[in-house]
Amino acid sequence: CNILWASFSQCHGHINPSKFYTACLSDICRCDYTKRDDCHCSIITMYSRYCAIAGGISPNWRTAMRCPRTCDAGHGWTECGVESPQTCIMPNLLVNQPCFDRCHCAPGNACLYEHGSECVHLSQCPCIHRENEYPSGSVQSIYNCNQWLGSGRAEPALCPGTAQVHGYAHYKTFDEKFYTFEGRCQYVFARDNNTDQFAMYTETTECGIDAEVTCFKSFTIILKINGLTQVTCYTVTINRYEVQLPYQNSDLYIFRESSLYISLHHTTTGLAVIWNGYGTVFIFTSTVRAGAMRGLAGNYNGNAADDFISSYGMLESTPASFGNSWKLNKDCPDVLVEIIDACEINSDKGLFAMTACHSIYGSRFSPCHLVVNPFVYYKMCMYEYCECAKELNTLCMCDVLAVYAHKCSLENVYLDWRSESFCLTCKGGQKYHICSSGCGKSCRSLSVPEICTSPCVEGCNCVDGQYLNPSGVCVDDTECPCYHLGSWYHPGQTLHTPGVLCQCIRGRIQCEGTKTLPSVCLDGQIYHNCTEILINNPAGNAQGSECSKTCQNKDLPCPLSLCVSGCACPQDYVWHDDRCILPEDCPCYHNSKDHPSGSSINVDCNTCNCTAGRWTCTDRLCGGECSVIGEDHFHTFDGTWFDFSGDCEYILATDECGTTPGNFKVTFKSTPCDTLGYVCSRTLSLTLGVSWWLQLRVGILYPSNNFIRLLSDETSLAQSNGVDVQYEIIRRGFFQIVTTSIGLTVLWDEATRIYVQVAAFHSRIKLWHLEKVCILLQGKLCGLCGDFDHEQNNDLLMRSQEVVTSTLDFGNNWRLKDSCPPVSTNHTEEKCDAHPDRRSWAIRKCGVIEGPAFAACRKEIDYLKYLAHCLSDTCGCATGGDCECFCTAVAAYAHVCGQRGILVDWRTPDVCPTMCEVYNKNDTCEWKYEECGTSCPDTCCDRGQTNCHLPCVEGCHPQC
Repeated sequence: CNILWASFSQCHGHINPSKFYTACLSDICRCDYTKRDDCHCSIITMYSRYCAIAGGISPNWRTAMRCPRTCDAGHGWTECGVESPQTCIMPNLLVNQPCFDRCHCAPGNACLYEHGSECVHLSQCPCIHRENEYPSGSVQSIYNCNQWLGSGRAEPALCPGTAQVHGYAHYKTFDEKFYTFEGRCQYVFARDNNTDQFAMYTETTECGIDAEVTCFKSFTIILKINGLTQVTCYTVTINRYEVQLPYQNSDLYIFRESSLYISLHHTTTGLAVIWNGYGTVFIFTSTVRAGAMRGLAGNYNGNAADDFISSYGMLESTPASFGNSWKLNKDCPDVLVEIIDACEINSDKGLFAMTACHSIYGSRFSPCHLVVNPFVYYKMCMYEYCECAKELNTLCMCDVLAVYAHKCSLENVYLDWRSESFCLTCKGGQKYHICSSGCGKSCRSLSVPEICTSPCVEGCNCVDGQYLNPSGVCVDDTECPCYHLGSWYHPGQTLHTPGVLCQCIRGRIQCEGTKTLPSVCLDGQIYHNCTEILINNPAGNAQGSECSKTCQNKDLPCPLSLCVSGCACPQDYVWHDDRCILPEDCPCYHNSKDHPSGSSINVDCNTCNCTAGRWTCTDRLCGGECSVIGEDHFHTFDGTWFDFSGDCEYILATDECGTTPGNFKVTFKSTPCDTLGYVCSRTLSLTLGVSWWLQLRVGILYPSNNFIRLLSDETSLAQSNGVDVQYEIIRRGFFQIVTTSIGLTVLWDEATRIYVQVAAFHSRIKLWHLEKVCILLQGKLCGLCGDFDHEQNNDLLMRSQEVVTSTLDFGNNWRLKDSCPPVSTNHTEEKCDAHPDRRSWAIRKCGVIEGPAFAACRKEIDYLKYLAHCLSDTCGCATGGDCECFCTAVAAYAHVCGQRGILVDWRTPDVCPTMCEVYNKNDTCEWKYEECGTSCPDTCCDRGQTNCHLPCVEGCHPQC
């Protein structure tokens, strides 16, 4: 037993060995020591473990003769190893874990698999990609363009851009941002902002069961060399003349790819467009235009977080303010922030929609689930199905599934998902192919050979050796008619557009509105008569009121279109507030608000000044905030939303990524509150450096071995890598707040809300050298909060540095301990679908987010995610805790509103009331509720604080 004194000297300052020594002697005295040599082993083992837990360093005290432990081949015993063994799947374990005595692979090696016994050198670890194993050193092509190396590191390369608009105004940008914008106008969808070589405009119109809903109607492409191409349904016009397909000239090719798709290719610009003839359009552009695109399709810089750049150059917060900025016609009404829930309004179709659309999670599409997340397409399908007329329900569902299948094909996953009984009708002898092209397979292609450059698409085509005639029937080439000198072209037509009658006059199309025109134009405007303009200048480009300039669209080009007579401002003037003004007198616009010239606004940590109708902004690096809200809702530093629910402890954020030594680690563990497993609270742990471990639970905090009750502010010092780390623990409003000197702040509401804030960089003083160190945190973090590099597209970053699409794989990858089993099933059923009896109650309660209290905030911050989270949590929460779940969800939206300076007075005696009077003691201070009170109140030592770096928070605040 003397080993407790002789070998454990480094533990004595942490744990007194006296009682363990006495217990050791007692064990030996009661044990037959002549027959056993392990009588003392259990007590010494216990002391070694207590020493490690207390922060001491346990020696390797075991020998071949003293309490030996045997391990599998390739393993060795250590007294101070991590609880979770180093594996090839989780090779980069954080060093700041408590010690555990156990068998480990030798230094530099790792377990090949999670629960296996085989050790391999770290350099020989295989890589796992989409559930497939690849040997070390191999090179795979992933995401169609990136190189994935054997180290598990994906070498980033921007992929060719693909954007889309589908059905009821669902958009996807080049950088994979999905949104819905229900505008009724013509909009700039995509244009080359650098060279103006091409621009694409989309037009939407009213449709669907509800009048508020809009559908994609047509698109127009302007090519600098070829002029204007306009497409409505299957009708294609080139410079206002209808053409038959296929069409081609020196560098423009338009032809039918299959029964489902038509394609346009322009070799000079590298532009490609594929559409299905009525509701879906894909646009493709090469990487040479990266960062140069503008419009509803985003800027194509690889970062979805900044896709909502308006035509004024400002980053907008909502689809409405973003989309409104790109409209071309000033007379079109602005879209309001609110977006309808089609299945809520048409509730009789909700169950049928859920059943039909859930097929996207079935076996037909499962090969693509790891490559393209089906969730957003499932939600799109629900919307389309509920909004479609009953006789078109199946068509609407099939169209969304086709969009998903097409996206999968772009990732080289081809799905044979259609069948004769499911979303397929081939006519005229055509056969269905999952990957084919109609190029060169029409009768016309025999007369006018086609140049085929496009990738394959799904759909019906003639079999090899047959060709499609003008009647849509597959025939042998001996039965094909010939196309010669435009014999299939039909000239001399009258065009009708809503409210306007157009005719051909002197070789040009002129239009006169059928609506009553004003006899006198408004102040400063003049009347443009297209008939007179065309008669006086038949060779010119007549423009009337169809492209009337305003302060909002003054920088947008006017596409060549039919001249419409009407009132407009004189040349070099724009329309604003019912009068014509000079462009330099225009205000600036941001988030649906106008700001006069000379004013300034704050956007995150930057200041923007309005000058002559244009914004100029500072370019500082800003900090970030990550949040965990309610049951399973995560919002990363870079703005990605995802849901994940698990029972383990997970790494939320850390700067100890890969082999880089770190200074902090934030972890959490959810606590279920009922038999259904719904989360009631979370335990939050914060590791600072190598010596301080803080654990937050309701009302208390445990720093290392000390017990501190959070009734007063606490300030302490930790040490990490020779660097001074100071932290402070305070309570403000509903929140416990931990602030540190390393740019990290953590807020916790003692329930299910966690906010982690990080500065872009910070300065520190080294302990042993008076040296100022500037630490850049941007792009240096990892965990469920993402990497904080201001790019959304790589937020689901695994420990292996691979970016995945599965939130299930991503969440499991950031378990703190490998010994905790991963989540095996991703629950796709909506909470309100699982508990339909709670749906109406949840809709009524969560309606407060769409009510007048939040009206100002909805214009600044997109509310749809918060509304969806509220409905999900309120439906899913068990009876008895439902009010708390609802209140937390609404409070989360109110919190982000408060950070924008918008105070929302949403609580009432009937809606989530708050009682602050309980804090009033002896009338020393009067505690009052504040929607967003300061976290730096006046104190006796520090009055009138003006430089508070902490956010305002909701709750009870003192009013001294």
